[in-house]
Amino acid sequence: MPRWLQFALFISVFLSIYAVFHFYLYTRIVAMLGLTAPRALWTLRIFIIVMIFSFVLSRMLLSWQLNWLSRAAYWAACLWMGFALYIMLCAAVAHLFTGVLMVTGLWNRLETALGFSPGRLLFVAVTAVALALSAAAVREARGDFKITRLDVPVKNAAPELDGFTIVQISDIHLGVLVGEEQCRKIVDAVNAEHPDLLLITGDLVDENADRLLALADPLRRVNARYGMFAVTGNHEYYAGAPQVIKHAATLGIRFLQNEKIVFPNGLILYGLNDPTAARMNLPVASFEQVIGPEAQTAPAVLMWHQPVRYEQIAALGVDLTLSGHTHHGQMWPLSYVSAQFYPHQHGLYTIGASRFYVSGGLGTWGPPMRLASPPEMVVVKLRKM
Repeated sequence: MPRWLQFALFISVFLSIYAVFHFYLYTRIVAMLGLTAPRALWTLRIFIIVMIFSFVLSRMLLSWQLNWLSRAAYWAACLWMGFALYIMLCAAVAHLFTGVLMVTGLWNRLETALGFSPGRLLFVAVTAVALALSAAAVREARGDFKITRLDVPVKNAAPELDGFTIVQISDIHLGVLVGEEQCRKIVDAVNAEHPDLLLITGDLVDENADRLLALADPLRRVNARYGMFAVTGNHEYYAGAPQVIKHAATLGIRFLQNEKIVFPNGLILYGLNDPTAARMNLPVASFEQVIGPEAQTAPAVLMWHQPVRYEQIAALGVDLTLSGHTHHGQMWPLSYVSAQFYPHQHGLYTIGASRFYVSGGLGTWGPPMRLASPPEMVVVKLRKM
């Protein structure tokens, strides 16, 4: 399928879902405030229509020209996306509450006692709670990282592999929302662990491959004994994977594209391209084409962006697979939705002798918010069985 057609389909689906989402929000605001005046209704309708198209239009503006205006528009659209989610959820709860009050007859009693519709108070409460949740989510996304520490046994490990330190970072989404300040913070956290190896399991960049060059200074400060390795995530292909890989190489980041590398200590590191490559007519490979019989007898680690097909990986003998992609739902309660698509959504999983870790990631996509899903960096120490 041509790339432009994929983009058109994505935009169509996104806008359709976003429009339904906003239509419900519109009906609840009208009901809670009791709006009937044509001027007020049309003002709200125009605002809602603008908000429906705000993310797509701001993203297009950003692609056309990167300046303070396009940045501000994109920030505003993304912040609205997160706030709108919470105000809609709060409005849905208020909708149910209103129904209970009406069935029990309390609504009319409250209206008589107050002298105005209780819906106005509900609107204030809904807005206040949504603002509080959004503020907490912005703070969490910009706050301290959760550092997850794992000891992972690997088969037939040489003595020098015992205590070998791997730092995994994932889903940073470097771009307008996750910029230089956050990038420096990540690099400082990585260096504080004195890693032997830094692995980046996809979605290093977000909207533009050239953002890597703009963030060259902090990324060049990474100090990992055996270097930095990465695999593509879906967003590398949206940003332009060939350019991302080319720019990353100048910063000392090597993308493993359906290939392996064997370190002097005997550790084998595999990296597979994200399945999105197939939709972009770019190279893809099966696990069996990359992971050979050596994985059954040698210590082996796999970087694989999406946490899927783990049973197949386990059968090939890989000791540890590191993934990301899910953001652990990013914003509660979306973690419950994400879990329906990715049963291995976050944390450590064991299948046979193989272990799998799904990182919640460090950055954000869409809203610059995380709630009940703090930014996560994973520190793995390999252990001799």
